Amino acid sequence: MNKKKKEIINIPRRPERNIYKKRRKWESKKRRLFDKKRRREELYWIKPFY
Repeated sequence: MNKKKKEIINIPRRPERNIYKKRRKWESKKRRLFDKKRRREELYWIKPFY
């Protein structure tokens, strides 16, 4: 029972963390490409997607 519960809890969590890490990487790449003014626009544009 305990082992099964742990598996069920762990499996959904891991991919979420992965996606979060990837998203962070992507965000930092974006930030380097844009100046301050454009960066603000970009962040507003990206926000609805997550």
